[in-house]
Amino acid sequence: MSQSNKTNILMLVFILVCVIITATAIYLTNEGYFNLQNDKINEVKQENIEKPIISDGLGVKTLEDRFTENALTLTEKQYYPKPQEKDSMETYFPIEVHYVQIDGLRNVSIQDRINTEIKETAISLVDGTEMSKYNLRNIYVYAECTANYSNVLSINIYRIYIDKNQNLYKVNGKDYVFIGLNYDLNTENKISFSDLFTNDAGTKNIISQSAYNSFASEYLNLIYEESNWSGDMNEIDYSSIEDRVIKVMQNYSRDNDYQFYFDNRKIYACINNEYINIEMRKFYSQIAIFNRFANSNNLFLKEKNEKKLIFTKDMEDYVAYRDIQKLGDNLFYDVQIVNWTEDKDIDIKKYIQDINKEIDECKAYLNENNAIVFSMLIEMNNSSGIGEENEQSNANYIKCKATMSKEYFNKTYLDKVLEWIQTDRYGGDMSSYNLVSFLSEDSFNNKNIVVDNQYPWG
Repeated sequence: MSQSNKTNILMLVFILVCVIITATAIYLTNEGYFNLQNDKINEVKQENIEKPIISDGLGVKTLEDRFTENALTLTEKQYYPKPQEKDSMETYFPIEVHYVQIDGLRNVSIQDRINTEIKETAISLVDGTEMSKYNLRNIYVYAECTANYSNVLSINIYRIYIDKNQNLYKVNGKDYVFIGLNYDLNTENKISFSDLFTNDAGTKNIISQSAYNSFASEYLNLIYEESNWSGDMNEIDYSSIEDRVIKVMQNYSRDNDYQFYFDNRKIYACINNEYINIEMRKFYSQIAIFNRFANSNNLFLKEKNEKKLIFTKDMEDYVAYRDIQKLGDNLFYDVQIVNWTEDKDIDIKKYIQDINKEIDECKAYLNENNAIVFSMLIEMNNSSGIGEENEQSNANYIKCKATMSKEYFNKTYLDKVLEWIQTDRYGGDMSSYNLVSFLSEDSFNNKNIVVDNQYPWG
């Protein structure tokens, strides 16, 4: 073999070795790069899996929390788009629009814009063609304030159709349609559905549970009203309830723009065309609406300092006074004055003094080992009271004092009392759903308490 041929062969071998080395280097480099990227991706995935959402700390801390009402004045206004008509029974307005207006915000521009939106939204629920289209007698629109606390405002605007026979008229199977206007009074910005909850709230669980409870309650009311239901829970068709829950949860997202409004106890939402009620007490640690916007001060011309116990029912018009307090670690009381008289401006100072005297007596009785739950109901009326020694001839005094150990009060009984107060109660008169009734009834079976009752009739 010639020298030139040997040189060419060596050159080819050298080139081939270089190519192999270069290709190997490129492969190893790329392989290392992709492995590195995959490692990083896996690290990110692992971090997302293991790293929990940090709570924003805005949830209700305990069922003893308090909130402050906004210092706003609410006034109802009326608007009648059509003139009065007359039938065989009466003269009436065929269309009535009732809407609330607010007063007392320091920022008058924000106040005016909110008032304008409330009014215009209420009026927009009537387009003028429904009367003839559905052969209606009346259309009623109401814009009511349902929440006015912690620097937030919630307005429920709803419409009701009445047919010629003066019955509710349903459109698309529904006799109730609402629009919710929910404001942050600091900025007049709209409150979103997600603002109601803490950022780590399990809203899917909240919605599914609330939907099931709402539909089950609705179903029970329906079969109770329309059939002779025996009361056997096995007769209930739960599949229809579950189908509706599935419908609600399909495509559910807490960031969706659902229609909703709220009060100080429940959230009322329309999700995927289904109406559900969310009882905030059941998920209180995940409810943020009481704290999210409450930090700003000086929003109102007059500020309120009184704080109300969370999740308690708003006072009705006939409740002239109510005070619910926990004092120290061994006294809880719920006292009310109810005015059944025609005089809405009656002076109740004397009655409040009588209540405070009873509370002072409870305090004097307490020691380091015992505790008291006290409730008192004063009913003012136009007839004379029965058997009352305090010379209040136009009032009935009903009271109940439950004494127990301090340990039982703090570990068990206070929770029972709060649950009773913060849950819906129904009855024929005030005393049947006043705390007095709970304490009296509980005394029959609860050996941990000693109850002293006083009624005007015995």
